[in-house]
Amino acid sequence: MNSRAMSFCRLGAVIMQPSTPTKGRDGLPPMLGTGAIVRRPVVVEVDGAETIAIRSMMYLALSYDHRIVDGREAVQFLVKIKEFIEDPAWLLIEG
Repeated sequence: MNSRAMSFCRLGAVIMQPSTPTKGRDGLPPMLGTGAIVRRPVVVEVDGAETIAIRSMMYLALSYDHRIVDGREAVQFLVKIKEFIEDPAWLLIEG
């Protein structure tokens, strides 16, 4: 794919969890769908022990043409987006 374009779809506006955006025709750029940010109970590790805590959670869904983009690269992209969201301060670090 020569294009560096990407479409975004804010699925959280309609509170549909989870949901996946779909592409209308072949060759369109990937589409990233974002769900609503909601507070959910999750298991976290504190001082070596598991406990339940309330955390803000959001679903991300990526639709892409598997003939053009390999699944491995798509997952790596989603992992990087997750890292950006969880720790945006590192984007400000120069070098």
